[in-house]
Amino acid sequence: MKTGFFFRIQIFNQEMKKSLDFGTESIWFGFYNATIIIEILKYFNSHFFLMLLTKTKIGSSKINGIGLFANQFIPKGTIIWKFHSGFDIKIDKNELAKLPETTKECFLKYAYLNPDTNKYILCLDDARFFNHSDDPNCIDETPEEENEGITFAARDIQQGEELTSDYRKYDADYDYKMSIP
Repeated sequence: MKTGFFFRIQIFNQEMKKSLDFGTESIWFGFYNATIIIEILKYFNSHFFLMLLTKTKIGSSKINGIGLFANQFIPKGTIIWKFHSGFDIKIDKNELAKLPETTKECFLKYAYLNPDTNKYILCLDDARFFNHSDDPNCIDETPEEENEGITFAARDIQQGEELTSDYRKYDADYDYKMSIP
């Protein structure tokens, strides 16, 4: 059953015309084609409010593999990311246990375990590429009126600077994350 937002887009790829339906819990299409997936991402980025609230880009990180970088100057106190139900995914540990092992490993690499709700959160935007730092330039807080956290700039962040957070503040799976090569 599809919940949350729902939309349909038309993709034209040379001789192929496909209609794609998107729901918050499932994205289905009976074919895999990189060109079409890229077009879907372009459509998403230009038509929908993404939960990263500042301009960012992903790139090679000196900290760990891929990182998230500021693509603009971000003043101290600016909200950088906010959980958005219906776009970001929240699941119980029981649901995670139902996944095949390789899928579960990939999910756990990018999701965090909220210690307050004991639910996993997977960001569907590039926020999943925040890397850990003991001295982060971003802080994560959960205001009383929010279910999930909000990420703020802890200080002024320069364009091109990697965005970092302290996983220990919001991820009950911190030790697991730090053990991933």
